[in-house]
Amino acid sequence: MRRRGALHKCLSPEPQSVSLGSVCFALVAAGLRYGGPDNKGMSILAVVFIFVYYVFYGMSLLSIPYMYPAGINSQKMRNIGTSFATTVNWLFVYVVVVATPTAIANIQWKYYMLYAIFNFCFIPVIWWFYIETANLSLEQVDRLFEIKNEGGNDMSWSEATRLAHKERGVGLSIHLEKDHGNSEHCEVVA
Repeated sequence: MRRRGALHKCLSPEPQSVSLGSVCFALVAAGLRYGGPDNKGMSILAVVFIFVYYVFYGMSLLSIPYMYPAGINSQKMRNIGTSFATTVNWLFVYVVVVATPTAIANIQWKYYMLYAIFNFCFIPVIWWFYIETANLSLEQVDRLFEIKNEGGNDMSWSEATRLAHKERGVGLSIHLEKDHGNSEHCEVVA
């Protein structure tokens, strides 16, 4: 798998984005801890890194609650999985919005340190539990689930993904042999 390769272990975008979020929140916490009227530089640091976090979050992880559930669920479960993921996402957004004023009033800068720690602790979760679906169509993701279910508990998700990628090339070559270039609609069938 792309993410599991030795060369790509440090280059995978998901853990990089989460670790960047951890660094941003740690710098926000430091800026709030040591900032104030006497040290405006640290206060500016806190404000800047709140914006830096949201810029990089918007370019990287913001779409995951909406795109990833559709990409990892089978055809039967796609709508239910996406609905559930969106509901859980907005539920936790609501919890954060309600809890933030109280938390900032009570624990101040340490609240942002909690976010830095949570972001950092989430790296292994992404690394080990998010299924790799890069370069697979939704139909091929369905086939990935079929391959995994046919293989039983002994087959890893890595192996199922490799087989789905292999079948992707087979389905494409069969389709291209049938197509004589005069059709208006083409589909890749795996």
